[in-house]
Amino acid sequence: MNQSITKLFISLIVHALALTAGSLLTKPSLALWYTNLQKPEWTPPNATFPIVWPILFLMMAVSFWMIWKEFEFKKNQNAYVFYGLQLALNVMWSYSFFFMQNPLYGMINIALLITFVLLSIQHFMKLKPSAAYLLFPYLFWLFFAAFLNRSIWLMNS
Repeated sequence: MNQSITKLFISLIVHALALTAGSLLTKPSLALWYTNLQKPEWTPPNATFPIVWPILFLMMAVSFWMIWKEFEFKKNQNAYVFYGLQLALNVMWSYSFFFMQNPLYGMINIALLITFVLLSIQHFMKLKPSAAYLLFPYLFWLFFAAFLNRSIWLMNS
């Protein structure tokens, strides 16, 4: 029981750090560039993002914890590696899109991100379907974000 709570706490901390890293790359000084871009009329208001992302990261943290507390790394390396890569790519999207101010790099990054989320879901589904289901809202949001990223890229090219 104690080990499970420790793993939950670590998972929450790691995901909070990833969320923080991504949001630091979109601070107002960097996001000013974003404000001046042409965007489709269906772009969510900026206030949407600091609400949606913490919820998704919490769900991701719980999903990962559900796998980590029950399944050994050695026997399930792909699930852990794919999940770690998608988490890193999530942070890298903020770097690619906002810090580098490059929607094309953001689009390439989000395509890789979606690929590794799908691979994570595939592996989590084999181990614990409920952990995989927790990643579906994240995946849907990423598809929406990819469509928005693509639209911004095309409108500003």
